[in-house]
Amino acid sequence: EAPKTMPAFAVQAGLPRDEAQTEALINDLVAYTEAHPTDLNALLLLSGLALDSGDKKRAEAVLVDALTVSPGNPFVLNNLALARQERDPEGAMSLAEKAFRLSDQNPSITETYADFLMRNRNVEKALRLVRRARLSAPLDEGLAGWSRTPR
Repeated sequence: EAPKTMPAFAVQAGLPRDEAQTEALINDLVAYTEAHPTDLNALLLLSGLALDSGDKKRAEAVLVDALTVSPGNPFVLNNLALARQERDPEGAMSLAEKAFRLSDQNPSITETYADFLMRNRNVEKALRLVRRARLSAPLDEGLAGWSRTPR
């Protein structure tokens, strides 16, 4: 079995895998983060895998831990907004806005905030932010699907 290191986890996370393999990777990352609770990259990877697999409760718990490691980190705030969007839409919107204010040039963070704006029918502001983000990152895949249609 391969050693459980952050570079190995990052490679594994980027490979195609089925549901069982994803769950095994998440379990390995849980064990890793318990042994290395201040490894922000591991916490972000674990929370991203949890979000991708639909486990928003786990993602939220991991992201709360990540905030203690890196308070005010825009990527942590952004992902926490995604984890909380169904349970606490207003709080999630606030987190997305805060992440955007901290990192308004990041396409992924801009996309999340614009998505929250669209959900709240603030279409013009969302489209303005996406247009600006497209100028700075024209090849970003996350921004490519944006149109004038609310999501």
